[in-house]
Amino acid sequence: MRREKGKGTVSKMSGNRNMPYMVRVRDGTRKNEKTGKKEACYKIIGYTKTKKEGIIMLNKYITEGKFYSGMTFEMVYQEFRKFKFPTISDSFQNAHENAYKICKPLHHEIFANIDLAMLQELIDHSGKNYPTLRKVKLLLTQMYDYAIKNDLCLKNYAKGISIRQYTAKRIPSYKREKISKKDIKIFWMKSSLPYYQMIIFMIYTGVRVSEMLNIKKENVNLDEQYIDIVEGKNDNSIRRIPVADVIFPFVYEWYYRYEMSEYLFSTEGGKKFQYRNYYDSYFKPLVEDLEQIYTPHWCRHTFVSLMSEAEVDPVMIKKIVGHSTNMAVTERIYTHYEVEAMLREVNKLEEWSELESEERQGEGRTSTIYGKKCSYQRNSKSNAQRSEIH
Repeated sequence: MRREKGKGTVSKMSGNRNMPYMVRVRDGTRKNEKTGKKEACYKIIGYTKTKKEGIIMLNKYITEGKFYSGMTFEMVYQEFRKFKFPTISDSFQNAHENAYKICKPLHHEIFANIDLAMLQELIDHSGKNYPTLRKVKLLLTQMYDYAIKNDLCLKNYAKGISIRQYTAKRIPSYKREKISKKDIKIFWMKSSLPYYQMIIFMIYTGVRVSEMLNIKKENVNLDEQYIDIVEGKNDNSIRRIPVADVIFPFVYEWYYRYEMSEYLFSTEGGKKFQYRNYYDSYFKPLVEDLEQIYTPHWCRHTFVSLMSEAEVDPVMIKKIVGHSTNMAVTERIYTHYEVEAMLREVNKLEEWSELESEERQGEGRTSTIYGKKCSYQRNSKSNAQRSEIH
């Protein structure tokens, strides 16, 4: 049967695709805001390997009013992503992306053929905890709602997924949201690049990203190897943090990198980082190709986790990261010996680098600042001394 003109189209998409033919049907009209003219709207009903299969799909949809689609789970997600992501925050986007990765066993399944049993099997074999499974179920539910609205399936099976049996024990966030040691190694392998150094700095100090971006040089003590955090989200945030030996070279280099800037970390023009600019332009591009989608706060959780693994006293960990210790701000008087004690504890953290240079392992270290080679030595009293190499 020949379809009526204007009922739909079968068109070949560019690129090397498994199913290159897109099948669409007319779905009303809309006004073009620029031209003021009405234009046709289309709804995608599926993809096929050949044009002939596409015509059969289109005619079947038009004549019988029945659903038929060859779209895979991956294809539906990409369409859902285009529709949903512009309307939600970055944190929800990250949550959806992580949940989608957990659904990897379904990526190449025909979406219309996925049933409740397949979804439940995915959940039961994921090995994830309840908070993560809630995010997976939310994504699946929203994907099915989108698919039904666009005639890509007939029933929302995601609503029948059971996750209640995984509510037994809530795992602390610092154990759930921590950067893998594999990815920490990747950061170390690229640590000659300044913006990777900033990520490593957060992992080895436990500072919040806002605290890091607000550090002024006047609050950095290179001789005693500590930094004073003088503003934060609450009173507990006001504290002194030790600078571990493995990240001391980064702090030293940043201190002298832009001498006109009053901030320890600043843009190439010596200006203070704004959070949105730092996250979008400097942090996100460095982590988006990793297996997990990280946010800066994961660095803080990772620090707590690594310190716990190193069997550091929990009270000491709380003191360093600025968690409540029932101590008033006026009572926080840090003696030289207390700073040294904190420094000994953070020095228990390993340098997860497979490329440890001889310069880093020796007493003297070398860096380049403003095109000049500089060396810095730490004596037995942890004093940093800087000299130019002529």
